[in-house]
Amino acid sequence: MANEPSISIRKSIRWGDDVAFEDTSTLVLTTGARRYVDLRVYLPENPEDGLPNADDVPALDRLEWGFAGQSKGTPAEWDGPRLVTPAHGAWTHWVDNQKPDGYEDDGFMYDQHDGLTWEKGVMEHPKTGKPTPYEEVWEDFAPAKDASGNMIAVNLVYAESGTSAKGMVIRVGDWIQGIMRDAAGNITVERWNFEVASKATEGWKRVVRIGNGELPCQRLFALNNSATLEGLGWSVLKDDDVL
Repeated sequence: MANEPSISIRKSIRWGDDVAFEDTSTLVLTTGARRYVDLRVYLPENPEDGLPNADDVPALDRLEWGFAGQSKGTPAEWDGPRLVTPAHGAWTHWVDNQKPDGYEDDGFMYDQHDGLTWEKGVMEHPKTGKPTPYEEVWEDFAPAKDASGNMIAVNLVYAESGTSAKGMVIRVGDWIQGIMRDAAGNITVERWNFEVASKATEGWKRVVRIGNGELPCQRLFALNNSATLEGLGWSVLKDDDVL
């Protein structure tokens, strides 16, 4: 588990002995300091309908789970070719659309020969509410780098004194994700991607929006002036800052 920024897409999930499936678009952005934003958005019944992305339609029922916070992990231990202890990860939820702040989930990770990662653990089943064994398959992608060959990872956080309002926005490479809960408990999430299909259409495109709040995702498009990133309660969280 190298401490480098990462982009992870979930390929499938399996509960107990059920058949593996995937009914969400799940993307996790993680910085080198292991802060992350994890958004799981239900796929449409009709693929042509796409992901929720309207300014005037909250579409909160399309958010299966959204959370952000701090993760930690330990690498796998090997005795020659024999796996002694698998890699382990734990994710503390600093802000969450359904769990209380401070909720933590964890799992064991097994690297596969095809480059995918198999995660196993026990988690509350969303339909039964009971702790249930699960298996997830993840695919990791190397983040895009800047013109100097450096990894791009920026983290903004928001916290409103005296209320439960808080939020986090992360850019890793060509992806940006954010989640915010306002003082009334309303959730807003967004996902952006820099598309380079052609010179005529390249640029940042919003691909998911759920909720009615405002997130500062667009401040992270250009990173040449750090002063423009902060404001309206949002501040840059540096690697050595405590969340």
